[in-house]
Amino acid sequence: MLALTQGVSDEDLARGKAQLKYNLLQQMDGTSPTAEEIGRQLLTFGRRMNLAETLARVDDITAADVKRVADKVCWDQEVSFAAIGSNLKYIGDINSLRRGTYWNRV
Repeated sequence: MLALTQGVSDEDLARGKAQLKYNLLQQMDGTSPTAEEIGRQLLTFGRRMNLAETLARVDDITAADVKRVADKVCWDQEVSFAAIGSNLKYIGDINSLRRGTYWNRV
């Protein structure tokens, strides 16, 4: 995930956009998911966006947008996680996970 702070390829960006569009369309299958989406849009934008506008916004996402958000969300942030099961010995301690959120840049 930290690699996103270094940028994404055009192929990865296109794949991510296609997956996001697919997920948005899947959420419209039923009254409850549709109501949730309308509520999210009202809280976020103060209005309901039509499908064409939503998909156009997805198409407008650039590699620079992905890098900007990754820098803000992933770079040098505290880590939290929860785990359950019998293979917990394979999960690193919190310090090793935290070290994975930054690189020393020159």
